[in-house]
Amino acid sequence: MTGADFGLKRSKDFKTVTSDEFPEIGVMKADAMPYKKLWKQWLNVAPQRARQHFEDLHAQWQEIKTSRPAEDSIIRGAFLKMGHLDVAALPAIIEKVEAGENAMIPVLSEITNGKLKETATREECLAWWTKNKDKWLAPFQQATR
Repeated sequence: MTGADFGLKRSKDFKTVTSDEFPEIGVMKADAMPYKKLWKQWLNVAPQRARQHFEDLHAQWQEIKTSRPAEDSIIRGAFLKMGHLDVAALPAIIEKVEAGENAMIPVLSEITNGKLKETATREECLAWWTKNKDKWLAPFQQATR
């Protein structure tokens, strides 16, 4: 799930729209799309959903690495999916780095647009996170207030 993918579906008459991602919002008028409402909902639920989705993708990646070690493109594809979770997954990815999975550092680099170097060590990564996590998590913290 990304912030821009709300699973929007228009009615046959194009007058209303619903969100597969957030069915609890209900039916919305299509001519006045309440993107602010959708974004706020996403910001409120993204950390929990991203963590679960990340854990699922991480488990798939681990399974593929052991069951299909010769298929690098498949392994790389499964690995890159973790980065598609974007900023909401940062805490879960950092936990993997803390646990010694330095292979996660390139995912962090991708999500942060290179603010954290892909070649960073575990210690550099954790120091960067300690220094910068409030900046990266600020939108989620503001949404829940």
